[in-house]
Amino acid sequence: MQSNQPIQSWIPPKIDEAASTHSKKYEEVILSNQLKQDGFDKGYQEGLIKAEKENQSQQAKLKNFISDLSKIKLELIQEAECALSDIVITVAKKIINHELTVNKTIIEEIIREMLGKIPSSNKVVKIKVHPDNLETIKKIIADETDKEMELSVDASLSIGCIKVKSDHTKVEYNMDEIFDSVIKKILI
Repeated sequence: MQSNQPIQSWIPPKIDEAASTHSKKYEEVILSNQLKQDGFDKGYQEGLIKAEKENQSQQAKLKNFISDLSKIKLELIQEAECALSDIVITVAKKIINHELTVNKTIIEEIIREMLGKIPSSNKVVKIKVHPDNLETIKKIIADETDKEMELSVDASLSIGCIKVKSDHTKVEYNMDEIFDSVIKKILI
């Protein structure tokens, strides 16, 4: 049974050294955990800063790499354009030279125009042509009766190149020079 006597006073239990030691160990654990957390937070922040710097460095390297690739691409395009232009020009020259060899009327028109520039007072006219154009020129100058024509071949001349010279007049038709002049005007 319980007695119904009122409690007169409460006496707290005695804290012995074991309890005090336990409390100190608890505080040490808390402090240790706090120090660990602080170290972790500091390391984490330092890692973020280092990673951000590394990220910026990698981005700068990537931008430089992309810039270098763009420059190389432009250089390749320019080189390809030049090479393609050279091929087109070479093919065009071959077509023109073939046409000058096959289509005799072109050479006939050129020589007639050149002879027309020689004053009628000049009686002797010297003509130099490429060997492939010789026969065509012979037929044309056979019709010229008012001037003495001296015809010679020069293998150093290109096909379609004609040089006409008289006492005071010199007329030259050089297909390569005309072609190059036209090409320069087109490419500018």
